[in-house]
Amino acid sequence: MSAWVGRYFKASDVGCPCGCDFQEVHQGVVELADAARESLGVPLDINSSVRCPEYNKEVGGRPASLHLPQSDGLGYALDLTYYRDSDKGLLNMARLYIALESRARRFGVVGLGLYSWGCHVDLRGHTPNPRPAARWEEFPWPRIKRR
Repeated sequence: MSAWVGRYFKASDVGCPCGCDFQEVHQGVVELADAARESLGVPLDINSSVRCPEYNKEVGGRPASLHLPQSDGLGYALDLTYYRDSDKGLLNMARLYIALESRARRFGVVGLGLYSWGCHVDLRGHTPNPRPAARWEEFPWPRIKRR
């Protein structure tokens, strides 16, 4: 794998953090992360991409996670957040989700999740066993207290 896998992301950003041999991610998901980074104009960080089964279990990942290498050996998911701590407010997390959502359509069937720490995005429609599109959120939406 070359030093760079996208315009803004290095190969080391997408490999399994445990240092195992699982290092390959579908190029389309990197292109989607690049497009979101370009749109927002601020540095983003890949929290997690491809994971070996052991590391996936260690971090509490789902057994059928698209972070796991599929039958073609590729991971199809990334977790993105902002690089700078000062950018990690809830409003910016919603902006990140919107940037990903608005660019996801050109990539076909995707999964997109919004969390307080950032966003999960996957190319579930491109996998060897495609899955239907999905959107979800586990986000602490601000609530207005009425008098």
